[in-house]
Amino acid sequence: MTADKIISELAARKFQPIYFLGGEESYFIDKVMKYAQDHILGEAERSFNQMTLYGKETNFKTVVDNARQFPMMAEHRVLFLKEAQSMRDFDKLETYANNPSPQTILLISYKHKKPDGRKNIIKVLKKKAVYFQSDKIKDYKLADWISSYVLGLGYKINGQAAGLMAEYLGNDLQKIENEIAKATISFKPGEELTMQVIQDRIGISKEYNVYELQRAIGNKQFSKVFHITENMSRNMKNNPMPLVIGSLFRFFTQLFYVAQNASMSDQAIAGALRINPYFIKDIKASSAKFSASQYFKIFNTFKEYDLKSKGLGRRSTEDGELFRELIYQLMYAA
Repeated sequence: MTADKIISELAARKFQPIYFLGGEESYFIDKVMKYAQDHILGEAERSFNQMTLYGKETNFKTVVDNARQFPMMAEHRVLFLKEAQSMRDFDKLETYANNPSPQTILLISYKHKKPDGRKNIIKVLKKKAVYFQSDKIKDYKLADWISSYVLGLGYKINGQAAGLMAEYLGNDLQKIENEIAKATISFKPGEELTMQVIQDRIGISKEYNVYELQRAIGNKQFSKVFHITENMSRNMKNNPMPLVIGSLFRFFTQLFYVAQNASMSDQAIAGALRINPYFIKDIKASSAKFSASQYFKIFNTFKEYDLKSKGLGRRSTEDGELFRELIYQLMYAA
């Protein structure tokens, strides 16, 4: 079951005694918990019937005692157990999960780690509760998630704009949501979140970002590469070295794969690389511009500068200088 499905059932007043929301991605867990806090009970009912406990500060007995209480002048009592992963005797909730109170809605937030499916409590929750595991969005799926989210708001966005946001903002979904909200202020239904809007309202430079740098490198537009590099190097706060190196390495890995599998169809390549088919045309065109020996030199360069970014054999303390060195060495190898 998805977070949106759980919220739609809560909105329809189709309640279950226990909801377990666990996993590494806190965004979806927080989304469900926030909706439940604001909508299950009316404002007047919350004072006596809604309570929040925290795993570090509570124990099994306190949770169960509160869950067994009867609601006052309301149909349900709502109990939130947050940071459940920090509760020492969380496993003991197995007894309550097997026999929950029908008058209480217990929502458990178990964040920042994957629940251990070998434990009895997790096995019981999977059978008896509404069980939701919130996994991190994979990097290759992030642009698709952004597109789906924007479409869900009633707006439009193309693959290039979604890809730029994914590269620039990373997989912090709350940050992405906030930036999209900022960008679409005053938007009307059906309007498009374009590259220009992103540039103006989110602050992602259309010209000076890792996505445009990749395109310039792939097309061997050396003067443009160095122009973008100089501008990005002056603003490393928005272009952190691990993110830049990771993005460029992933880009060249894609090029190398396509160069080695030139006869594959676009659809097969997109599936193998787990990328949006929108980007295949550019990747195929760029992949043929590098020889096998150049790819070898390029990957050795990445290995060297990955170590330098971690402090090994690094001469300069400035990320901007290291970034310029990396790009110059990549262009020399190409």
